[in-house]
Amino acid sequence: MTDKNKTKEKFVSELARLRKRVAELKKLKAEYKHTDGKIKKHHELLEESEQKFKTIFDNAIDGILIADMESKKFLMGNKTICLKLGYSQEEIKNLGVMNIHPKKDLPYVLGQFKNQVEKGLTLAKDIPMKKRDGSVFYTDVNSAPITLAGKIYLMGIFRDITKRKKTEEELQETKRQMEFVLGHTKTGLDIIDSKFNVRYIDPEWKKFYGDYTGKKCYEYFMGRKEICPTCAILKAFATKEPVTSEEVLVKENNRPVQVTIIPFQNNTGEWLTAGVNIDITERKQMENELDRYRKYLEELVKKRTEELKTINEELAQDISRRKKTEQELRESEKRYKDLWDHAPVAYHTLDVQGIITNVNKTEAKMLGYKPKEMIGKAIFDFILPEQREEAKERFHEKLTGKHLSKAERRIYVKKDGSTIYVSIDDMLEHDNDGKIIGIKTIMVDVTESKKMEDALRESELQYKTTINSMRDAIHVVDADLRIILCNNALETWLEQMGLKAEFTGKILFDVIPLLSDNIRNEYKHVFESGEILTTEEHINFAGQEWFTEVRKIPIEENNKTVRILTIIRDITERRKTEETIRHLAYHDTLTNLPNRILFNNRLALELNRAQRNKQKVSVMLMDLDRFKKINDTLGHSFGDQLLQGVSKRLLEIVRASDTVARMGGDEFILLLPETHRIQDVTKIAKKILGEIKKPFLISGEELKITTSIGISIYPTHGDDAETLIKNADIAMYHAKKTGRNKLFRYRTNPK
Repeated sequence: MTDKNKTKEKFVSELARLRKRVAELKKLKAEYKHTDGKIKKHHELLEESEQKFKTIFDNAIDGILIADMESKKFLMGNKTICLKLGYSQEEIKNLGVMNIHPKKDLPYVLGQFKNQVEKGLTLAKDIPMKKRDGSVFYTDVNSAPITLAGKIYLMGIFRDITKRKKTEEELQETKRQMEFVLGHTKTGLDIIDSKFNVRYIDPEWKKFYGDYTGKKCYEYFMGRKEICPTCAILKAFATKEPVTSEEVLVKENNRPVQVTIIPFQNNTGEWLTAGVNIDITERKQMENELDRYRKYLEELVKKRTEELKTINEELAQDISRRKKTEQELRESEKRYKDLWDHAPVAYHTLDVQGIITNVNKTEAKMLGYKPKEMIGKAIFDFILPEQREEAKERFHEKLTGKHLSKAERRIYVKKDGSTIYVSIDDMLEHDNDGKIIGIKTIMVDVTESKKMEDALRESELQYKTTINSMRDAIHVVDADLRIILCNNALETWLEQMGLKAEFTGKILFDVIPLLSDNIRNEYKHVFESGEILTTEEHINFAGQEWFTEVRKIPIEENNKTVRILTIIRDITERRKTEETIRHLAYHDTLTNLPNRILFNNRLALELNRAQRNKQKVSVMLMDLDRFKKINDTLGHSFGDQLLQGVSKRLLEIVRASDTVARMGGDEFILLLPETHRIQDVTKIAKKILGEIKKPFLISGEELKITTSIGISIYPTHGDDAETLIKNADIAMYHAKKTGRNKLFRYRTNPK
């Protein structure tokens, strides 16, 4: 082979290699062009996603802040939160958590921030926020981690709850006022459910009847072992209409009350009844007195009728006997009229305008008039001028059948200008068709008893020895708030606070400097209104804490408040007891886990949140296999310890945001919010099966047990609490049926 041929062959070989390389480069160019298109598309999608995020972020109804987890400085804030705080979106970037909360609340707020960062807590309630102008509003905060530019930040969503807090405070104040009114009108209030369990009674009744927890109404109030034969509560539940009846309270010496049972539904749809119990002792006494008087008159009329019959039979025989009979009749009529005119109580009748249509001599004489001088005049003309407008309002209320007077006190003006105190009892008067045509009133002069009451009140204030025997702290102040009397209990209590002085004769606010201006205003209110005022005070002083009930009672002279008696009762232990009772109402006493009521409340909240945020919520119902056999063979004490051990293991497995509750017996139920993947729920259930299967050491003995688990997931298996729990129960039953120690997720066709 010549050199020329070798060169040609080498050239052909090199040309082939270059052509192959060109083909590879063309292929790479095509792939690059395709990849470049994908990258551009990804950039466009990324820009579109960022634009959507910015639009949602800036236009969200709730405020949103994104903060650096370490420095607590804000990366950004949306328009809503900036407008609420009074800053621009640029200004908010120079601020942090320390700048938007009141200084006194920072420890609490920073603690919540730490919990959200470290423990993954997603909700913080009642967080105070400070505006630029220094004013404060309150929010609930939902938080979640968010990744921006490869770094993890904490995003907080702030919902303004200021109006809600105000409404809650107003509701508490309304409840306090209602209980105050009930306590001063001999009116009791109770709430009963459809199984006759006592759900609530007002505090004054509870003082007499004691704790009602777990009591049936007929057992608690009447001392019975079974439902009353004529139970008005049954009728109210059946008709869904108010039912009024009269009862006697066996535990209160057969005290008569008028009971109005009012059925209603609470916010969960459960039917309950509210019982309003009004003391009718005085009315019953008056009715009995009038009934005896009526029987007396009937007997008298009957007797006189028999006499007239005999006289009529003798008229034909003897005119003189007729005249004698007529004379006896006139005497009988005179005696009857005398009974009316000289009855031991004053009596008058009024038409619907308040005009006197009849009055007996007893009342006329009591006021210094003759009956004919009073008939045809308005009853209000005889009442003290200062009380007339109020008396007119009360009169029109009485015509509706409401607020009929029972031993009502009022001041009447006599003909000579002097005044008397009278006690009034009213009864409605009806015609044959049942229409109200007026009011019948019985009045008793109680002027002397009023004077005796005033004298007794004055006497009681002078006897310091008596009040010194009381454990409540007591003092009396005059219109200048000068202490004119105090007992040893008050001095001892103040000495415990380090306030040692001679209190009598001193100005109250000088010797007790810790009193606030609000308390000064309370005294002013009582002096001006003449009303009893009861408040609760929370005192922190010298490292000690007290809860007190303070009752300010006006003392009157000549219808003017001249002094105020203050009674301070230490209710610290009572408040602690109430907190304990409130905890027991929502927790299982054996395991201290949430009970069915608290679980249902939390499930309802999580379902609402999941619906808003398009999230999933899982319900896991579990039952210990063959637990009854353990109870029957080893005893209930052994079973109780096992239930406590199971509770402890469940709490160690679940997240802080999850809820473990005991439904009763050996049945537990778990609430798992924000379960994004079904696999996560299954993983937790399997871990529970494994942990429960491990031996329990109880009283020195090892015990092995298994559990069966049923799972339902919102919204796939139901969109309300009842359906989710029911389907979880069905799934658990299937797990037991197929061999126990298993988990089963609800399916419409388990086969």
